[in-house]
Amino acid sequence: MELKWKGVKTQSVLIAPKTNRKFDAVFFYESNPHVVHIGINPFLVDLSSHFKQLEGINIFELNYVVYSDNFATIRCTYLLEVRQNLSQHKDVE
Repeated sequence: MELKWKGVKTQSVLIAPKTNRKFDAVFFYESNPHVVHIGINPFLVDLSSHFKQLEGINIFELNYVVYSDNFATIRCTYLLEVRQNLSQHKDVE
């Protein structure tokens, strides 16, 4: 699935040498912090069955692969901990 690059609605982006770009990996709503939505790009994916969410207080393993025309494939694994309430959430960059 195509993840959404932060601040971009297109499929691809240019990343200049020695710079970086963030992507919207996950998001949640303050009113329902136990449901984490995967940052799928709705401008590219129009099939609702591809929109995924993680539910419940838990630790989730997220595996990402970034492909590029200009550099080697990058694979990353992150642990996402969903806690009891919003005040326990921590910002991760």
